Amino acid sequence: MARMLPQNRVACIGKIREAFDSCPRPTPELLSPNGGIDGPFVHKNWGHLTRDDVEALEFFGHSLGEDITYMSSVAFRYFVPSVMILFLSRPDSIDFGGFISMVSRCESAFQCRADGYTYGQIAMTRPQAEAFREWFGQLMTIIRKFDLGSFEDEYKGRLRALRSRAKTFTPDTDYDASTIQAIRRR
Repeated sequence: MARMLPQNRVACIGKIREAFDSCPRPTPELLSPNGGIDGPFVHKNWGHLTRDDVEALEFFGHSLGEDITYMSSVAFRYFVPSVMILFLSRPDSIDFGGFISMVSRCESAFQCRADGYTYGQIAMTRPQAEAFREWFGQLMTIIRKFDLGSFEDEYKGRLRALRSRAKTFTPDTDYDASTIQAIRRR
């Protein structure tokens, strides 16, 4: 972080790092275990990246955000803290598509999508849920930096709902747990 960030964002980044520190890097076959049409894109766009690489991205747009939807739960837990930190440290590198894709994926992880879609729950610890909760709050304070235009109020409401959900809900089962176990047994 080249420029000085407000203390509240620095504290949030520290909480994110601590909460996700022990999450392992996924093996290549676990990047996107259900593969399909999107698996190759996840491998191509994310397979070579480390957490430090993600934090240093010059641009986080729709395609990288959409890839998060098709990541395995293991890959999500490894990469998401760096994406969260990127949003806080360099919001100018996030475009509209990247922002809405990330919010949508978080709604799936916390099982609170407005459209009722329930696929995509990600198991996490209470400290991880708390790090998300604080992150959602920080995003609400800097939401104008994401150039959402007429969608700003809608997404502020969605972040508020996510923040409320993260306060009481800790997902304990990954949507792809059985698939990942099968891959690990091979």
